[in-house]
Amino acid sequence: MNAQRFTRRTIAQIGAIALVATTLFAGTHPTLAQEATPVAGEHTATVSVQGSGIVTTSPDTASVQLGVTITAETLADAQEQASAQMQEIIAAVKNAGVEDKDIQTSNYYVSVMQNYDSNGNPSEVVSFQVQNQVNVIIRDVDNVGAVLDDAVAAGANTVYGVNFYVDDSSEFTSEARKLAVDDANQRAQELAEAAGMTLGPIVSIVEGYSSGPIYGMGGVARADAAGAAAPIQAGSATIQVDVTVTYQLI
Repeated sequence: MNAQRFTRRTIAQIGAIALVATTLFAGTHPTLAQEATPVAGEHTATVSVQGSGIVTTSPDTASVQLGVTITAETLADAQEQASAQMQEIIAAVKNAGVEDKDIQTSNYYVSVMQNYDSNGNPSEVVSFQVQNQVNVIIRDVDNVGAVLDDAVAAGANTVYGVNFYVDDSSEFTSEARKLAVDDANQRAQELAEAAGMTLGPIVSIVEGYSSGPIYGMGGVARADAAGAAAPIQAGSATIQVDVTVTYQLI
């Protein structure tokens, strides 16, 4: 009888100790004591919009490809004539105000001109053609026409499209960037109001950049029969910045 009472008392004490231990463990580890329950409104509502900022200004720089094409019976003659003619062209553009650092050889081609037999196979070499081209940067857009005229007079018989652009567009890009963010903010504000919500803080901004130079002359212009001064219009240069902005909605 005493042994039974002792056993029951011992089991009760052990059970009480186990209950206390479990309670203490649950108190110090609440995440293990209960399952996680999703909270309403856990995912914040957001809105993403695109904004554009465009700044138009006058270009201050131009680039042009000036070339000479010579065909002769021998390669040596073609190279010699092309070299002499290109030297004259380079000297002419320098005299027109272009600096050495703004003149760079861009292409040099040698082509073999051949006859073909009735089967379409090359039969004999009849001549050689040498093409030499330089890229010229003109930092005074008002001087573009004069540079082209002088180059043609010196022997340039091929002129590739003139490109006008802004040499340093950082100031205009900064202005366009601000306009793009303002545009995005206005769009987001309108969407938030339409949804009956309040526009919150910005979550993220992603920027895309594009600057559009204006092409004054396109394609290839051959100057074999040049007469009056070349009429050149610089037009305008457009700097555009696009942004994608994500806002929190409240």
